[in-house]
Amino acid sequence: METATGVHLEHSVPRQNTVEQPDAKEIRVDQELNLKWKVCPYTFVESMLALEEMEIGQVLRVIVDYAPSACDVPKSLTKEGYEVLDVSKINDTDWAILVRNTVFQENR
Repeated sequence: METATGVHLEHSVPRQNTVEQPDAKEIRVDQELNLKWKVCPYTFVESMLALEEMEIGQVLRVIVDYAPSACDVPKSLTKEGYEVLDVSKINDTDWAILVRNTVFQENR
């Protein structure tokens, strides 16, 4: 898939499913981005590029297998104004990061 910015996100998969949270809330996932085998800062950059192409309110599920990314990506996306909904370990090697696209605000 090529974005409007010309970046190829072939590992980005449109989704229309839900993820159950421990508190019984379901979050609809609109797109999934598989960043396994990638390390920082690429995991953050590719996550941001995918979010920039999504509509406001849509949810991106980012899959990473690099432990520092599971910590740094949510922290960096939060600093950029995105809403991190959940970070969870999904197996022995992978984490899922759920992020909602939000309206850009100049003075954050």
